[in-house]
Amino acid sequence: MEIIKSDTHFNFVRLMKPAVALSIAVIIIGIASLIWHGGPNYGIDFAGGTLIQIKFQNETHADKIRAAFKTIGFEGSIIQEYGPKEVIVRTAESGIDAKGLTARVDGMLSSSFGAGAYEIRRIEMVGPKVGKDLTKKAISMRPRGFKNLICQTHFGSQVCSPHCRSFSLFSNEGEGKGEQGK
Repeated sequence: MEIIKSDTHFNFVRLMKPAVALSIAVIIIGIASLIWHGGPNYGIDFAGGTLIQIKFQNETHADKIRAAFKTIGFEGSIIQEYGPKEVIVRTAESGIDAKGLTARVDGMLSSSFGAGAYEIRRIEMVGPKVGKDLTKKAISMRPRGFKNLICQTHFGSQVCSPHCRSFSLFSNEGEGKGEQGK
């Protein structure tokens, strides 16, 4: 089965200058956006914070949940629908003990929505120190990933180290195998 005919020719080189210009424009827009927004918006894993998963008995609007969390001092909480009648609340609070936080959230939900109208499925906290360690590790892995990408695209999997091959999306290890009689 031949998807692209052998006599097909595409002149990709004529599109090189517009493609480079578009790439540079996208990079400049990305850098300007980072500057405009005050840097990257790290999630809970990198900046530290708390993730609270709640399942409600009835449909509940995000605005009502956000207002309820403001009453206990969780300003700027991010409310994300997680399924039918289920939400995840992300907040920057991370310095509170788990039992104390659970009690505060449970009390607030009881007063706002009524006892039994919800179920707290999980509460996960990531401290700022763990977040900083994850950020350092993620940044330190970028050069290694870039090296592996360059190695794989330039030399192919036959020349690159096994470590480099393990990160490759496309591997030529099976090349030549499976063709019977050749």
